[in-house]
Amino acid sequence: MAFCWKSPLHPDGNACVHPDDMKAWEASEIRRRPEAGQAMMEVAGREVAMAALRYHPKTVLVFCGTGNNGGDGLVAAHYLRNAECDVHIFAFQKSAFHILAHN
Repeated sequence: MAFCWKSPLHPDGNACVHPDDMKAWEASEIRRRPEAGQAMMEVAGREVAMAALRYHPKTVLVFCGTGNNGGDGLVAAHYLRNAECDVHIFAFQKSAFHILAHN
């Protein structure tokens, strides 16, 4: 899956997108293709895990808030566990999301 959009570049060469712009783009993609939400969450979580693994961590704390960013964190935790990191997940919501994060 490829996502393309024009965005400004940070001095390190990485794309910079204002959170409001990203939120609007994600909402637009999900309206256009409802299955895109899950794919975007998978990509985001995998990329976070890959970035963390550059530091060769043994133990990782993953803090998950509510909403989609929390889902991204759970995906990242999954990839980090697969990379044999000792992962501890902290979810900040009393709901099914909270229960899921501790299983």
